[in-house]
Formats: sequence, structure tokens, C-alpha cells
Amino acid sequence: MELTELQARIAPLQAELNQLGRLFWVDKKQVVANKYDLTASRYREIEQEQAFLEKPAVTLERLAALDAYAQRQMSELRNLLQP
Repeated sequence: MELTELQARIAPLQAELNQLGRLFWVDKKQVVANKYDLTASRYREIEQEQAFLEKPAVTLERLAALDAYAQRQMSELRNLLQP
């Protein structure tokens, strides 16, 4: 089978999977509490990643280590370029 034929056979199945992924269940109590508003955003839980903030001192240490590494690399390159 050719690739285009396989893609044509898979496309409807992929569309169905995408549609199923958008479905969710809501209790009648929730619908009544929202005055029968069926807007999906009222019921769908939004998954948000929590921001990871490290301590400024750790960030500064990392930057210092990267700077030292960059300086060593630059020094090695300079040594290679000297005749």
C-alpha cells in the first residue's frame, strides 16, 4: 500500500479519536447550578502547569558556572588560533 492510501484510511479514525478526546461528563447538578449554561469552558477542568521558580542564588550559581565554562572554551579557541 502506498503512504497516501494509508493516510486516507487512517484520517477518519484519527478524526474520531480527536473528537472522543474532546468529550467530558458533567453532573446534572453542575448544569443546574450554572443555569443550564452548556458552555464547555464552564465545566471543563483546565490543567495548568505550576510555575517552577528556583531561588535566585541557585540561578546565579548556574550562570556563573556557564560563564566560567564559556571562558574556558574561549581560552582554548584562542590557544588553537595562535601560530
